[in-house]
Amino acid sequence: TLKIKSIDSNGLVADWNRQHPNTAVRVGDHIMEVNGRRAAERGAAALSSEMKQEQILRIGLAREAAIAAGSPPGNDVETYEVNVSKVSGQKLGLIFEIGTLEVSSVKGTGLIADWNFANPNSSVRPSDQIIEVNGRHMATHGADLLQNTIHREEHLKITLARAPTYTVLIQRAAGQKLGLRFDPISLKVSSVDSAGPVGIWNSQYMDRVVQDGDRIIEVNNKHVMDHGPQQLGEEMRKETVLRITLSRRVLGPEQNRGYTVPPSTQSLHR
Repeated sequence: TLKIKSIDSNGLVADWNRQHPNTAVRVGDHIMEVNGRRAAERGAAALSSEMKQEQILRIGLAREAAIAAGSPPGNDVETYEVNVSKVSGQKLGLIFEIGTLEVSSVKGTGLIADWNFANPNSSVRPSDQIIEVNGRHMATHGADLLQNTIHREEHLKITLARAPTYTVLIQRAAGQKLGLRFDPISLKVSSVDSAGPVGIWNSQYMDRVVQDGDRIIEVNNKHVMDHGPQQLGEEMRKETVLRITLSRRVLGPEQNRGYTVPPSTQSLHR
C-alpha cells in the first residue's frame, strides 16, 4: 500500500502543506490516485512509478478513519474489531450500504447479533462503518474488494469505525413541520429545509449542523436499536420538543483530497 510514512520538510509536499493548510498531507494518509490512475485498478507499483517519472503530479489521497475530517468538532473517532467465522453456515445478519460500507442495521439473529451479545463494549451499531476486512483497508483497496471479501471468505476480521454523534434540541409549534426529510427505514437524512426548525437550528449552531447523509439514532431518549425506526419517526411527528441524536459517517469518497504539484525533477516520495 502507498501509506505515507514521513514528509521531508524541504520537499515539494512540505511546501504544499505550508501553502494549503486545509488540505495538508499527513503521515498515515493513503495515496489513492496519481494523474487519474487509481491504486485499486493499477496497483501500488504503477502509481509509485508514475510519481518517479512524471514532473506534474495530481495526487488524490484518503485519510485514515481515525483522523478523518467530517465528524462534529469535539468527537474523537474510535475503531474496534469484530472477529467472526462463517464455517457453520450461519449468516452475518448485517445490512450495510453498498459503496460506503456504512452499517444500516443489525438483524436480531446472525453472527453479528451473537457477537454483540458476547461483546457489548465492541458491539456493531447502525451508522458504524466497515473500514478494513482481513487486512484490506477501504482507503487503499476500495469498498468493492472489501464487500467481496465479506461475502467470499469464511473467517473475517472486520475493523469498524464508530460513528461520531451529536445532539440537537428542537422546539416547534404544534402542527409545525420539522423541515427534515429522512428515509423511514434507515432514518438517514436526505434534505433540510433552511426555513424549518432544523434549518433554523443549523443557522444558529454551526458546530452541530444537521447534514444530508447523517442518520437519526435517538429521539427523546428512545434509541433506534431498542425502539426501531418507526417509533422514532412517530416521535418526531407528534412531539413539539425534540432531543434528537444523529450520527455521521466517518470515511467516504467525499473525503478524498487531491492536489497538483508544479513541474520539478524532485521526487515526491522522498
